[in-house]
Amino acid sequence: METAIILLGGLVAVAAAVVFFGVFEKEKRNEFNMTEISSISRAESVFDRLVSKDGACTAIYIGMFYQSLYINADSGKFIKTRLSAEKKIKEFCGIFGGASARVDGNNYIIVSGAQRDDTAVFCEKFSEFAKNGSNAADISIGAYIAKDEICDFQTAAGYAKKAARFAKNSGAGYKICEGRELDEVIDNENIEKNIEAFIDNDSFYQVFQPYYDAKADKILGCEVLSRLDLDRTDGILPCEFLQVIKKDKNLCVKFDLYTFKRCCEWLVKNADRNLSVACNFSRQTLLSENSASDIIAIAQRTGADFKRIIIEIEDGHSNGGFEILCGNVLLLKKSGFKICLDGFGRGNTALGELSELLPDIIGIDKSVLRGVKNSRGEAVFSGAVRLAKEMNALVLAECIENEIQAETAKKAGCDILQGYYFCKPVNTDELDKLLKNQI
Repeated sequence: METAIILLGGLVAVAAAVVFFGVFEKEKRNEFNMTEISSISRAESVFDRLVSKDGACTAIYIGMFYQSLYINADSGKFIKTRLSAEKKIKEFCGIFGGASARVDGNNYIIVSGAQRDDTAVFCEKFSEFAKNGSNAADISIGAYIAKDEICDFQTAAGYAKKAARFAKNSGAGYKICEGRELDEVIDNENIEKNIEAFIDNDSFYQVFQPYYDAKADKILGCEVLSRLDLDRTDGILPCEFLQVIKKDKNLCVKFDLYTFKRCCEWLVKNADRNLSVACNFSRQTLLSENSASDIIAIAQRTGADFKRIIIEIEDGHSNGGFEILCGNVLLLKKSGFKICLDGFGRGNTALGELSELLPDIIGIDKSVLRGVKNSRGEAVFSGAVRLAKEMNALVLAECIENEIQAETAKKAGCDILQGYYFCKPVNTDELDKLLKNQI
């Protein structure tokens, strides 16, 4: 039977420095403050007994970030919330035969006999309780299933904390892992610690997703996408490293310029293909002063043809720096680059900003196309296309997944089509084959 260890964290912003996310070691057991619900030794002994008896044990860590409770010094509300949490913990232990201990102030360890599905239900219900009852600003839950005595109590607890950190970073709410699933959690932590070194050491490679002429059904060019290879069998998803990069503006700029340099180098080596290439830039990068000058300098050093490069800007908020963004875009356009506004229709770019940026290409967000399920959805999509046309921009329909979406985009007047329905991202050799087949 699968069983559960539950580590419940009341992580307070003012005390965040004391939170320990590393793997527990037996030598560090004295780091726990022995505040009793039961005791930490009791929780550990129950863990050992359950693993020995049932051959499996699941560790769950729950982090709750209280902001308003401490800022407002509302100690009465905090105590009430804590007692309510402890009541739910005791109920859980009572149902599944476990033990619990409060540790390091507002953190909890619970050892129980819950199976994986029961643990998931508890995670979901406790998250709902915490959000509605405690006004916690953020909640993250991680779980690790230890099997066949391959790790001790402290190690299982450490893996659970890593899983919680993964859940927080991915926005998934909670993460339950076992066996090879743990690789994803460890890789995520590795990415956070080493992302800048990965850039410096050129650990990324590029793939290419073609985009097609809507009328001629021929490849016009391709979007250059970066991938990170850490020798994981299922690969590293782009969101896993991009969410880390986007936390730091300086890292965003560094990564975007690194990727752009690789894009330019590829374009020069493959000048005979006569393709245009689109390179993605975060809005944070183009909100940085002198970023346009840096982009131009890289293209000049590599010898890339400016007119064949599309600077693809993600949709988003300018946060008061719109004049800088406009200045960078204007300089790039004057230098010969084409500008594509990506993800239009997501709701972040104001129409006033759109009229100032005057992009050469407007990419309609996938959510707008997927919303074409009735006449109203079709009207919204057609309206977005019509608006782009009135601004003298070419219209790109992104993330097309099936024939119906492709025909809808063509009918609405889109000029450029892209998505898995036509072609997934491919390497250079596969791109060559696609180009030869259309000659």
